[in-house]
This record gives sequence, C-alpha cells and structure tokens, in this order.
Amino acid sequence: MLSNLIGGFMLVLIIMLSILVLNPKITVLYNYPSFILGRQINIGDFFQRMEAVVAIIWFLTIFVKLTMYCFSAITDLAQLLKLRSYRSIIVPTSVLIATGALIVYPNNAYMQKWDTDTWIPYSLLLGILYPLLLYVIGSIRKNREGRKSSPSLFLFFLSS
Repeated sequence: MLSNLIGGFMLVLIIMLSILVLNPKITVLYNYPSFILGRQINIGDFFQRMEAVVAIIWFLTIFVKLTMYCFSAITDLAQLLKLRSYRSIIVPTSVLIATGALIVYPNNAYMQKWDTDTWIPYSLLLGILYPLLLYVIGSIRKNREGRKSSPSLFLFFLSS
C-alpha cells in the first residue's frame, strides 16, 4: 500500500516537472519526456545533462520488473502443471516471453497505434473485469463451503 502511494507520488511529480519545465505542448511530443527532463538538469557547472543517470535507473527498474514478472509466470506455470521444480521450464518460458514481446511490438509506430487503439479496452478487461469476476467466484465458493462471512470488497482491493 505504501509502495503504491510512493510510486503514484513519484509519477505525479515527474509528470508535473515535465509539464512545468518543458511546457505541455513539448511534453506531449516526446515518448519519454522524463529523459528529456534529465537533459535540462543543470546544478552549478558540475551536475549537467543527467540523462545517463535517468537511463540507468530505467534499465535497472525494467530489469527488476521483468525478472519479477518472469519468475512469477514460471512459478505459476509450474504450479498449474503440478511440477515438482520450476527449473525445467525456465528456458522454454523465457523463450516464449521474448518471442511474444517481439510479436506484440515489432516497431515503435505499431506500439503507438496499439497503445491508442487496443490498450484501453484490454486494460479495462484485465484490470477491472477479471478481478471482479474472480471476486464473485471467490464469494460464491466461500458461500457454498458454508462460511457465513463473505470477503470485503474493500479488503480485496486493498490486498491487490
């Protein structure tokens, strides 16, 4: 919960800085305005053009995020297939993930078109409909098992 608040605050801070420093019209033109914002940093004559630091932070963040997603996908698949060890499916799953990434976004122009046309309904489906469906199914299963207390919707969204 606290990490979500900190992440949201940092996102709002970077967006506000981009709008205030670069101008709203210029911010919209760039895919990565925070990288351009890193070029504008000038503290004295010592700290200048900090886009390398921004790029390093991005790469480290992306690496950690992808590592967590891959590990989660591999362990979930191993549990689904009822394997004793997940190590036997690391390479095949990683190859499938890398191939899927190349298929989804073959180039930057396609990425922008897909993001504007497809991402909104896709994210609504995965971000709202599926969690609500899982909540309803979980509530029905708990009621069938004879438990009298149903899970709180507030606690459901708080835990995710």
